[in-house]
Amino acid sequence: MTAFPRLAADPGRIVGSRDIPAGELKMALFECPEQSRRSDAPTLLLAASTPVSGWKRQWVELHHAGRTQLVQTPPRKSILGHATTELHESEAGAGIEVLLHDSDQWLTSCSDDDLQIGENLAAIGNEVVQFGEATALGAGRFRLDRLLRGRAGTDIGTHFKDEPFVLLQHGTLQPIDLPVWMRGSPVCAETLDGSAQCSLTPAFKGLAASGWKLAF
Repeated sequence: MTAFPRLAADPGRIVGSRDIPAGELKMALFECPEQSRRSDAPTLLLAASTPVSGWKRQWVELHHAGRTQLVQTPPRKSILGHATTELHESEAGAGIEVLLHDSDQWLTSCSDDDLQIGENLAAIGNEVVQFGEATALGAGRFRLDRLLRGRAGTDIGTHFKDEPFVLLQHGTLQPIDLPVWMRGSPVCAETLDGSAQCSLTPAFKGLAASGWKLAF
C-alpha cells in the first residue's frame, strides 16, 4: 500500500460583512409633471439620499388631508441636494450652485445633442431644468451652467438658497399617486422611525405638455 504524506491544511477563516453605517437620511417631495404621471391623479415624487455608499429602502408615512398613506423610499438612492445660491441669469445663460447630500455622487456636463435627447434633467423646487455644464467645486458642491428652463412643461419660477434639487433618473424617485380631491393640501412625509421628514404643498396646476415624458 502506498503511503501518501499528510499535507497541512488551511481551515480558512470567515470573512465578516463590512458594516456600513446607515447615515443621515434626507428626503424631499417634488411635483410630477402632468405628462409624466401614470394616471390623471395628482402625483408626487419622493426623493431620498444618505451620505454613505450603502442603500436600503425605508418605509415612509405620508400624511395628507387627514389621511395616512404608507410608501417606500425609491429603489435606488436619489442624487439629491439643495441650492446653495439663488438662480442667476446672465448673457452666458442661467446658472446655480448646488450641494449634494452624498458628496461621493457626481454631476457631469453634456453636449447640446445630449440635451436634445433629455440628458441632465433635474428638478429645482417644482421647475424642471436641464444643465449643459457641471463644474465640481469640491465636497459635493457643483456649479450648474447653461441651464435650459421650464422643461417638461413646468413653470419658470424664482429659486432661492436651500431649495431642494434632484437629478431626474429612472429608479431614483418614488412616484406617489394622491386623491384628486386633495389638490392644494399640504403633504408631510416621515419615516416610521421618525429619523427624516419633509413636506410640500403642491399646486398641481395642470402643466402643459411640452414633448418631454419622464420615466420614473
